[in-house]
Amino acid sequence: MSYMWKLFHFEKLYKKATIGQQFFSDTFYSPSNSRNHLPYAWRIILDPKTTRVSNAIGFFLEAFKTVDEQKEELKTRELGFDFIVYRLDLPTTPESKEKKWTMLAQQDCPHQSFDYSGTKSWGFGELLKVESIWPHNDQTAEVDLMVKVTVQKPQETFSSFSGITHGDDEWIDQKEFSDITFTFPQGEKIHAHRLILSKRSEYFNKMFMGLWNEADSDTIAIKEVSYETFYALIYYLYTNKLKEGLSNETLVELYEQAHLRLLTSLSEALISPLLHYANDDNWDHLYSLAWKFEHATLQQAVMNFAEKRWNLAVKTENMKRILQWGGVKALEKLSSAKNLHYPTKYYDEHDDEISFT
Repeated sequence: MSYMWKLFHFEKLYKKATIGQQFFSDTFYSPSNSRNHLPYAWRIILDPKTTRVSNAIGFFLEAFKTVDEQKEELKTRELGFDFIVYRLDLPTTPESKEKKWTMLAQQDCPHQSFDYSGTKSWGFGELLKVESIWPHNDQTAEVDLMVKVTVQKPQETFSSFSGITHGDDEWIDQKEFSDITFTFPQGEKIHAHRLILSKRSEYFNKMFMGLWNEADSDTIAIKEVSYETFYALIYYLYTNKLKEGLSNETLVELYEQAHLRLLTSLSEALISPLLHYANDDNWDHLYSLAWKFEHATLQQAVMNFAEKRWNLAVKTENMKRILQWGGVKALEKLSSAKNLHYPTKYYDEHDDEISFT
């Protein structure tokens, strides 16, 4: 499990820091060694002007004793970790507009014992040399750093967070131990856990562990998706099942979000309930979704629906909308294969001719 700590305008921090003064990241979490235990809690300690060596910057990993470790009177936590420090560099060529993260230092510790009665923080006092940050020794120059710490999995690892297995929904929207909050225009909130979302979704893993702006945010505003839909998406990631009682509108929006967020299993799970709600008024919308996202299963299912109602569907507003947005090729393919009459012209309910050819 990896955690990113961005240090913007590091030159200001370095200038103000006194010898021996330490700075701390937010608390973050990694899986513990038991399915029934809470996750391990950590934070990074930055020692910008270490007393150990001049012109060196130290980074350390500090362990916080969890409630479970207290109950079991555990005195140590044993596992490995590694640190990588990056600097954000300006584009190297005039044509390039993108900044680049350049690695300055890397060091690993394959195994370490964090002793709660003694040394509960371990790291590297000389991980980074000052001259590697400012090659020209201009310590007033603006510089952004990023520290990445990766905590190794314990020997007895598990695939979910804090005893949560797929199908268990007790942790959904629970503020306790949550470390990310999604907000919505009408004031609704959803409390979630980065670790769960990261393990269940590559999309969220990149959001929280990558270089996205949201990686450092405790609160993320959701503006383009309804609260009901986003809650259903989070519900699925926690439980691996669809939330009951979803409206047709929510199912459609959830299907779109599943594709945009690369949640293939959720997309497949939505096919059956979507078709359950399919009717003569909305089948063209499902048709457009199927071809928009190139989803073969939904394409075939919707075409089967249209085939059974072909004589009625061929003169409806649904068909008109399909012809208008250009969904002609699939209809041609269906009508040819099934020997069905395919309209080159559309007639409305008053038999007024409207040509689309």
